[in-house]
Amino acid sequence: TSTVGATLIGALTVGVDNDGHDVIFYGDTASSNMTWDTSADDLILNDSTLLIDQDDNVIALKVDSEATSTDAVEIDASALTTGRALLAYSNSSATDTRDVVKIVNDHATGTTGLRLVQDAAATALSIDHNANGIAINIDSEATTQAALQVVADVLTTGAAAYFYSDSSDNGSDNMVVHIKNDNAAADKTVGLHVHQDGADAAISTNGGGIFVNETENAQQSIGMTINMGGHDDEILSLKSGDVAHGRTTYTETDTFLNIKKTSNASGGAQIVANAEDVALGYVMALTVSGGQADTTKTASGHGLVKVWSEEHNGSNASANITAD
Repeated sequence: TSTVGATLIGALTVGVDNDGHDVIFYGDTASSNMTWDTSADDLILNDSTLLIDQDDNVIALKVDSEATSTDAVEIDASALTTGRALLAYSNSSATDTRDVVKIVNDHATGTTGLRLVQDAAATALSIDHNANGIAINIDSEATTQAALQVVADVLTTGAAAYFYSDSSDNGSDNMVVHIKNDNAAADKTVGLHVHQDGADAAISTNGGGIFVNETENAQQSIGMTINMGGHDDEILSLKSGDVAHGRTTYTETDTFLNIKKTSNASGGAQIVANAEDVALGYVMALTVSGGQADTTKTASGHGLVKVWSEEHNGSNASANITAD
């Protein structure tokens, strides 16, 4: 024991190879020290902080591990309350593209890049994004595998995915979910496929409407609007695997009812029902049930079925049908 300060110029060696000694550096606080434990071959910081103040443009901490079946770096923070096991923080004002944390698996093996195991009934991954940018970006080179997969085999009242927005902005371009296939050559690609093995609805909506190739319809509050654009074939087709009528001049052989324009340029509609060449009492039926028949025997009376036909003047007004 020496109470006199000492300065050593040159190498300091304690022990010899394969025959070392414990070395302890004490702090000013009780139980705070740095210990070289020669029996465990460990450098131990007891009640102390390892502070690396790196002012040069070099790596501050580097771990070169040859571990195969154990962890290269392990953090055990089992007494946590409101703290964290790890905090990676940056307040750099530089505008260069960079990563605060980057994980690279540089070999084509079955390694998982990042795995989270959450045993508590709490959020496993939370992203609080406070800027106008992409919160999650997945750039996948997958060809036969899913770029994103969610497996939730024990669901009861929960959901495998939940998308929520409470934005008051009423812009026409707002979309809670946007699916886009941006290659016209991939015309066999399905934008959204729902496979439902249960007996309940495959798709269920609550409020609003369903729009196909359209974004709004001032004449519709809830319903379906289909805009076929410049196409002139069927806008609605009802099919059945039980049907094979063979009348493919009109439609595909398993389509038993379809709707299309009467005139490609002027509109109108034609409803076509198709059946097989078998003994049927009728191919198409219009059934009305309910109401009470009007007994008025004049032109102002109405039957339970009403068919209305008129001409118009092209300016949103009715016009008389031309005589003869």
